[in-house]
Amino acid sequence: MISCLPQSLYRQKNLCAMKRNSTLLIRFKSLFFRSLLLCAVSLSLPIAGRTQALQISLGNYAMCSGGSVQLAPVVSGGTQPYTYIWTPATGLSCSDCSSPTATPSQTTTYQLRVRDFENVETTAISVVTVVASPTISVAPTSFSVCTGGSVTISTILQNGTGSCTVQWQSGPSTTGPWTN
Repeated sequence: MISCLPQSLYRQKNLCAMKRNSTLLIRFKSLFFRSLLLCAVSLSLPIAGRTQALQISLGNYAMCSGGSVQLAPVVSGGTQPYTYIWTPATGLSCSDCSSPTATPSQTTTYQLRVRDFENVETTAISVVTVVASPTISVAPTSFSVCTGGSVTISTILQNGTGSCTVQWQSGPSTTGPWTN
Protein backbone atom coordinates (compact mmCIF):
# COMPACT_ATOMS: atom_id res chain seq x y z
CA MET A 1 0.00 0.00 0.00
CA ILE A 2 1.31 3.46 -0.85
CA SER A 3 -0.14 6.53 0.81
CA CYS A 4 0.93 10.15 0.65
CA LEU A 5 0.25 12.64 3.39
CA PRO A 6 1.63 16.06 4.23
CA GLN A 7 5.12 15.94 5.72
CA SER A 8 3.98 17.32 9.06
CA LEU A 9 2.16 14.07 9.82
CA TYR A 10 5.32 11.94 9.61
CA ARG A 11 8.30 11.49 11.87
CA GLN A 12 11.71 12.33 10.50
CA LYS A 13 12.98 8.72 10.59
CA ASN A 14 13.41 6.76 7.38
CA LEU A 15 12.07 3.48 8.75
CA CYS A 16 9.26 2.73 11.13
CA ALA A 17 8.22 -0.75 12.31
CA MET A 18 5.52 -1.83 14.69
CA LYS A 19 3.73 -5.04 15.63
CA ARG A 20 -0.05 -5.17 15.48
CA ASN A 21 -1.69 -8.44 16.54
CA SER A 22 0.34 -11.03 14.63
CA THR A 23 1.39 -8.79 11.72
CA LEU A 24 4.63 -6.85 11.48
CA LEU A 25 4.16 -3.49 9.76
CA ILE A 26 7.24 -1.94 8.16
CA ARG A 27 7.06 1.53 6.69
CA PHE A 28 9.69 3.02 4.42
CA LYS A 29 9.55 6.80 3.98
CA SER A 30 10.76 8.87 1.12
CA LEU A 31 10.17 12.40 -0.12
CA PHE A 32 8.73 13.12 -3.57
CA PHE A 33 10.16 16.44 -4.69
CA ARG A 34 7.53 17.36 -7.28
CA SER A 35 4.51 17.27 -4.97
CA LEU A 36 6.38 18.17 -1.81
CA LEU A 37 4.48 15.44 -0.07
CA LEU A 38 5.99 12.70 2.04
CA CYS A 39 4.94 9.23 0.86
CA ALA A 40 4.97 6.07 2.93
CA VAL A 41 5.13 2.56 1.56
CA SER A 42 3.68 -0.04 3.91
CA LEU A 43 4.64 -3.69 3.69
CA SER A 44 2.79 -6.18 5.87
CA LEU A 45 4.50 -9.46 6.75
CA PRO A 46 2.93 -12.17 8.91
CA ILE A 47 5.11 -13.22 11.83
CA ALA A 48 4.93 -16.25 14.07
CA GLY A 49 2.82 -15.45 17.05
CA ARG A 50 1.21 -17.19 20.00
CA THR A 51 -1.97 -18.76 18.74
CA GLN A 52 -3.10 -20.26 22.04
CA ALA A 53 -2.27 -19.89 25.72
CA LEU A 54 0.05 -22.47 27.26
CA GLN A 55 -2.08 -25.16 28.94
CA ILE A 56 -1.56 -28.45 30.78
CA SER A 57 -4.11 -31.22 31.15
CA LEU A 58 -3.03 -33.59 33.94
CA GLY A 59 -5.16 -36.12 35.80
CA ASN A 60 -4.92 -37.88 39.14
CA TYR A 61 -3.78 -41.50 39.45
CA ALA A 62 -4.19 -44.46 41.81
CA MET A 63 -1.78 -47.35 42.19
CA CYS A 64 -1.24 -50.33 44.46
CA SER A 65 1.45 -50.12 47.10
CA GLY A 66 4.77 -51.18 45.57
CA GLY A 67 3.51 -50.48 42.05
CA SER A 68 4.14 -47.67 39.58
CA VAL A 69 2.20 -45.40 37.24
CA GLN A 70 3.32 -43.23 34.32
CA LEU A 71 2.27 -39.59 34.60
CA ALA A 72 1.00 -38.44 31.20
CA PRO A 73 0.31 -34.70 30.93
CA VAL A 74 -0.99 -33.18 27.72
CA VAL A 75 0.63 -29.81 26.98
CA SER A 76 -0.77 -27.49 24.31
CA GLY A 77 -0.43 -23.91 23.13
CA GLY A 78 2.52 -21.66 23.73
CA THR A 79 5.68 -21.96 21.66
CA GLN A 80 7.65 -25.20 21.60
CA PRO A 81 10.01 -26.54 22.79
CA TYR A 82 8.75 -26.98 26.35
CA THR A 83 10.75 -27.60 29.52
CA TYR A 84 9.30 -29.69 32.35
CA ILE A 85 9.94 -29.45 36.09
CA TRP A 86 8.27 -31.95 38.46
CA THR A 87 8.30 -31.41 42.24
CA PRO A 88 8.87 -33.18 44.50
CA ALA A 89 11.31 -35.38 42.60
CA THR A 90 11.00 -38.16 45.21
CA GLY A 91 9.51 -41.29 43.69
CA LEU A 92 9.87 -40.09 40.08
CA SER A 93 12.05 -41.66 37.38
CA CYS A 94 13.02 -38.13 36.24
CA SER A 95 12.10 -34.62 37.35
CA ASP A 96 12.76 -32.82 34.03
CA CYS A 97 11.04 -35.06 31.47
CA SER A 98 7.52 -34.91 30.06
CA SER A 99 6.16 -38.25 31.36
CA PRO A 100 7.98 -39.68 34.39
CA THR A 101 7.15 -42.99 36.02
CA ALA A 102 5.96 -42.47 39.61
CA THR A 103 6.69 -45.04 42.34
CA PRO A 104 5.88 -43.18 45.57
CA SER A 105 5.67 -45.15 48.82
CA GLN A 106 2.72 -43.05 50.03
CA THR A 107 0.08 -40.80 48.50
CA THR A 108 1.93 -37.84 46.94
CA THR A 109 0.88 -34.57 45.30
CA TYR A 110 3.12 -33.69 42.36
CA GLN A 111 3.34 -30.26 40.75
CA LEU A 112 4.30 -29.91 37.10
CA ARG A 113 5.69 -26.58 35.85
CA VAL A 114 5.93 -26.22 32.08
CA ARG A 115 7.82 -23.35 30.47
CA ASP A 116 7.69 -22.65 26.75
CA PHE A 117 10.30 -21.14 24.41
CA GLU A 118 9.12 -17.58 25.24
CA ASN A 119 9.48 -18.21 29.03
CA VAL A 120 5.72 -18.35 29.55
CA GLU A 121 5.03 -20.73 32.43
CA THR A 122 2.00 -22.60 33.75
CA THR A 123 1.47 -25.27 36.41
CA ALA A 124 -0.74 -28.27 37.10
CA ILE A 125 -1.18 -30.62 40.06
CA SER A 126 -1.54 -34.42 40.06
CA VAL A 127 -2.28 -36.57 43.10
CA VAL A 128 -0.93 -40.13 43.00
CA THR A 129 -2.91 -42.13 45.55
CA VAL A 130 -1.14 -45.20 46.91
CA VAL A 131 -3.65 -47.88 47.83
CA ALA A 132 -2.62 -50.65 50.20
CA SER A 133 -2.55 -54.03 48.44
CA PRO A 134 -5.65 -56.10 49.19
CA THR A 135 -5.38 -59.06 51.56
CA ILE A 136 -7.83 -61.88 52.13
CA SER A 137 -8.08 -63.98 55.27
CA VAL A 138 -9.85 -67.32 55.50
CA ALA A 139 -11.11 -68.76 58.76
CA PRO A 140 -10.72 -71.37 59.94
CA THR A 141 -7.25 -71.85 58.43
CA SER A 142 -7.32 -75.63 58.85
CA PHE A 143 -10.08 -78.10 59.57
CA SER A 144 -11.14 -81.70 59.13
CA VAL A 145 -14.49 -82.71 57.73
CA CYS A 146 -15.93 -86.19 57.81
CA THR A 147 -17.76 -87.60 54.81
CA GLY A 148 -21.25 -86.10 54.79
CA GLY A 149 -20.21 -83.38 57.27
CA SER A 150 -19.93 -79.62 56.70
CA VAL A 151 -17.83 -76.69 57.79
CA THR A 152 -18.40 -72.93 57.57
CA ILE A 153 -15.58 -71.00 55.94
CA SER A 154 -15.47 -67.21 56.28
CA THR A 155 -13.43 -64.68 54.33
CA ILE A 156 -12.31 -61.22 55.33
CA LEU A 157 -11.08 -58.81 52.65
CA GLN A 158 -8.94 -55.90 53.81
CA ASN A 159 -7.46 -52.90 51.97
CA GLY A 160 -7.78 -52.40 48.24
CA THR A 161 -10.51 -50.41 46.52
CA GLY A 162 -13.62 -51.20 44.55
CA SER A 163 -15.72 -54.34 44.73
CA CYS A 164 -14.48 -57.89 45.26
CA THR A 165 -15.82 -61.19 43.99
CA VAL A 166 -14.97 -64.39 45.84
CA GLN A 167 -14.99 -67.63 43.86
CA TRP A 168 -14.75 -70.86 45.80
CA GLN A 169 -12.97 -73.80 44.20
CA SER A 170 -12.07 -77.23 45.50
CA GLY A 171 -9.41 -79.74 44.58
CA PRO A 172 -7.82 -82.95 45.78
CA SER A 173 -4.58 -81.18 46.81
CA THR A 174 -3.09 -77.69 47.18
CA THR A 175 -1.88 -77.84 43.57
CA GLY A 176 -5.25 -78.78 42.00
CA PRO A 177 -6.78 -79.54 39.64
CA TRP A 178 -9.47 -77.09 40.74
CA THR A 179 -13.22 -77.19 40.12
CA ASN A 180 -15.91 -74.61 40.91
